[in-house]
Amino acid sequence: MIVGYHTGGMDVDLAQAATALREAGYDGMQIAGPVLARIVASDGWDRVPEVLAAERIQPICVNLGAPDLGDWLAIAAGAAPASLARLRAALADAARAAMPCAMVCIWGPEHPPADALRRAGRAFAAFARDAHERFGTRLTVHQHAGCPLQDADEVAAFAETFDGVSTALTADTAHLALCGVDPADFMRRFAPLIDLVHIKDLRARRFLYPGEGDIDFAAVFAALVGIAFDRALVADIYEARLPPDPVRASRAWLGAQLAVALG
Repeated sequence: MIVGYHTGGMDVDLAQAATALREAGYDGMQIAGPVLARIVASDGWDRVPEVLAAERIQPICVNLGAPDLGDWLAIAAGAAPASLARLRAALADAARAAMPCAMVCIWGPEHPPADALRRAGRAFAAFARDAHERFGTRLTVHQHAGCPLQDADEVAAFAETFDGVSTALTADTAHLALCGVDPADFMRRFAPLIDLVHIKDLRARRFLYPGEGDIDFAAVFAALVGIAFDRALVADIYEARLPPDPVRASRAWLGAQLAVALG
């Protein structure tokens, strides 16, 4: 298992972020927020592998924009919206950075019909298979509050043709809980497809630092051990009120949870 950190709240460059993660004991990085913005602004994708390797930090994934549900339905009907070309270009950049994975959200109306989700999901999976062959980068879809993929059945309909190689799922403990989905149950149900787990807490519909809310993390970590999860576990805490030195604090917290779960 790779234990990583989401850089969403880090207002630093890639090298500074990598140093902070290495010093805290992290294995990997999900590139997002200001760190990602600096790479894009400088067209610095080619330097990413060298910078991360110098600090012994593994690339986990990069956050990318993607066509919304309506566009995926149009793609399923044979259209080629501009959003698809933008995603393809972004994946080409991610490949320059040797990113194994790109995380996307599927935006659009909440709770669409299951048939629409299946059609859109098949179009997404076909695009992702082709993109994986061309660029070597997997697409992982983040179940997310306020979007078409909220409950487990909606995720199942969209991911009906996912293969866990070119297409995968991101399980976010707080977004799942916010949508009324038990995170541990979700991880067990979709175990073959989950390649990224985001850790943050929730109480009264507010995202919190892990351990400050109502999520049963003992059950979450027991589920991860039970499914022999061996991909990326990421502290995704930038939306919460943070303790001093959140990078070190979160790595220590994750280490303690894993130690208990592993016995």
